[in-house]
Amino acid sequence: MRLALALLLLSLPLAAHAGSVEVTASRLNVRSSAWGRVLGQVPRGTRFASQRSESGWHRIDFRGGTAYVSGTYTRASSAPTLRITASTLNVRSGPSTRNARIGRVSRGQTYVRISRRSGWSQIQFDERTGWVSERYVQSRGINNALTGTPAGDPTGSTVQPGSTATPGSTATPGSTTTP
Repeated sequence: MRLALALLLLSLPLAAHAGSVEVTASRLNVRSSAWGRVLGQVPRGTRFASQRSESGWHRIDFRGGTAYVSGTYTRASSAPTLRITASTLNVRSGPSTRNARIGRVSRGQTYVRISRRSGWSQIQFDERTGWVSERYVQSRGINNALTGTPAGDPTGSTVQPGSTATPGSTATPGSTTTP
């Protein structure tokens, strides 16, 4: 009966889904496309922001790009998510510009927030976690609805379109700044 239910669920196209999912398999392949090449593996309990789901696959942001995980081995999660508002944003090994850059993310990408510290959010970047400045993200709450103000920004200001922001710098339209 359980197998029949699983097969039925796999045969149905999934509706659009914007929220977070949690890995239920002991290790899960992250792929370049549905059934595409393996980009990496993540352990049980890893959470991702799902951009949408179709044909049994969740589209996620992974290592600053788009990737896919099988919906068969995930379940819905209530983990809060963050949407990147800067053109590009450094992901760091710790919550400071003094920490090494481990990658970059781009405007519109969404990641699960794992924790917060001093104006920084820890995100699931790939197999690793990384840190991004809360000045350049928009927070989504437990129900994944946008909160009107970017996290850590009581003024409600946002990074201007066309700018590239790096934690510890000020971005203006069309500029690229790095610490």
